[in-house]
Amino acid sequence: MEKIKSIAKRLLKPDEKLPQIINKSRIFNTYVSLIEIALIVFWAIVPGRTNQQKHILQFVANSCINIAAVMYVHVNYRIKYFSRAIMISIASLIWIFILMFRTI
Repeated sequence: MEKIKSIAKRLLKPDEKLPQIINKSRIFNTYVSLIEIALIVFWAIVPGRTNQQKHILQFVANSCINIAAVMYVHVNYRIKYFSRAIMISIASLIWIFILMFRTI
């Protein structure tokens, strides 16, 4: 647990060696990932009780895709990685809207 806290603390604080825009992106992506992990827990607990396994797996997959998209930026700090990460995030948002409309 201590190791997880130290990793989270390191990801949520700016690094002096990196440019300011990269620091802001890193911190924003960490918060997005933490929110997506909370959503995965929500999908596993609340709708998991209602026997909707297909929807749960699709929503969890969407959260995993979104986490991968925001962390893809940190593979290398170049513009092409930023644009690919944004495209993956937009695709994830479109997919979640489609899933929500199919669920209704």
